[in-house]
Amino acid sequence: MPTVRKQRFALPNFRFQSGDVLDVEIGYETYGELNEAGDNAILLCHFWTGTSHAAGKYTPGDLLPGWWDALIGPGKAIDTDHFFVICSDTLANVQAFDPLVISTGPASLNPATGKAYGSAFPPVSFGDIVNVQRALLAALGIAHLHAVGGPSGGGMQALEWACRYPDFVSKAFGVCTFGRSSPAFTLGIYRWCRDFIHSDPEWRGGDYYDGPGPQAGLRRALQAMTVMAQTPARINAMGRAAGWELPEDGGDFVYAAQHDAFIATRAAAADANALLAIGRAAAHLDVGAGRGGFAAALGRVQADILLIPCEQDLFFPPQDSRDVVAAVHAGGGRAELFPIRSDWGHFACIFDTDRFAGRLREFLQPRG
Repeated sequence: MPTVRKQRFALPNFRFQSGDVLDVEIGYETYGELNEAGDNAILLCHFWTGTSHAAGKYTPGDLLPGWWDALIGPGKAIDTDHFFVICSDTLANVQAFDPLVISTGPASLNPATGKAYGSAFPPVSFGDIVNVQRALLAALGIAHLHAVGGPSGGGMQALEWACRYPDFVSKAFGVCTFGRSSPAFTLGIYRWCRDFIHSDPEWRGGDYYDGPGPQAGLRRALQAMTVMAQTPARINAMGRAAGWELPEDGGDFVYAAQHDAFIATRAAAADANALLAIGRAAAHLDVGAGRGGFAAALGRVQADILLIPCEQDLFFPPQDSRDVVAAVHAGGGRAELFPIRSDWGHFACIFDTDRFAGRLREFLQPRG
């Protein structure tokens, strides 16, 4: 794939579901070409801590390509010889300090005060994120999506799309995702992250941008997420390969030090407020909210649905996907469950894509 470039979309006077109105902007990337009929567009949505850099490289010298490069490109499962693919940064993108991310969020300058929004930034919902994406598509001249989907939080956005704009989407897919939050996610993931960050003395109620910020709490939150996103088998294999013997000098285990270095790199570009903002959106997600309930909302979905859970996922166990598929079926809709097994656990949605690439390719083919 040729090198890609980040583009900017500005949306003035955007009304959040909270009622707040702000001028917002997001970044986006595109791959492939929109056909003359305008019916080959696929919107990809990124995961909780991801960005719009889904495929390709910005320069030939970049160390790594985008997070789904194995799936996106000529001849790949999401074939850019046939599809026009768009991926956008979310509002309140977690990687707020990455210079290649464009996203209005808590770290952005509040024009009314000349300081970062911080705790004054409106709460973000997946409905807000989808509404900004809808405005972006309108600006690009796209009146209908062939498909929308993504991994983890990207799948949540896809299901919100299918319920919020049922006439706009032909197909929706998600890998390792859910359509409504669960006590397991809220207690085991979101609240851990929140409590780690809030307990950092530099948290300061979310208004920390004139200081170092809650970096220690942020690193602990990312560490917990990273461990929970894998299986013990995967962690053990990686740790033993790297060296798990306790050094004679009493220092840290080799693999633990490598893991901590990885977490520090992730934390360097991340914003704690944004991590909690998107985590809160997931913790409050229910595609049935305001639509008569979970079953009623999914029962009205018109898009074909494909959900790909991982049997070893500790974030979003397969039952979360089964619940969605059952609700769509109860309403007479078309939905398929394609479970996979992987020691990557939740991370299979990013790092073990060979397990579902073939089924995704088939699913994306136009209806016969």
